[in-house]
Amino acid sequence: MAVSMSFTAFADVWGLDESGRWKRKSAGAWKQDAAGWWWQNEDGSYPAGVWEWIDGDEDGTAECYYFNAAGYMLANTTTPDGYTVNADGAWVENGEVQSRWVEFFELLDQALQELQEDIDKKYEE
Repeated sequence: MAVSMSFTAFADVWGLDESGRWKRKSAGAWKQDAAGWWWQNEDGSYPAGVWEWIDGDEDGTAECYYFNAAGYMLANTTTPDGYTVNADGAWVENGEVQSRWVEFFELLDQALQELQEDIDKKYEE
């Protein structure tokens, strides 16, 4: 018998896209089954084999989680790239959860978009 749970969190999720650029992703929900927890994006997709910054409780602070190739969040372990995640799956250094305030990513996204526009204009000339 499989147990399935979800915790909806309409929060921004941040990650790197295929080209290595920061990308804002849609709202989503935490889901759980017998195998573990995963984050399901609003469009039904889920992160796999990547780190994601998620502000699941909408407190303005995003924590970083690692999702394995099958899409499940790792917890209480060391990730394949050598980082530690706690029982909640959040990245920790020296016992402290690593977090970023969401506004940082909004400002970063805006600055990167403006920079890309400037670059595009320069090469159009």
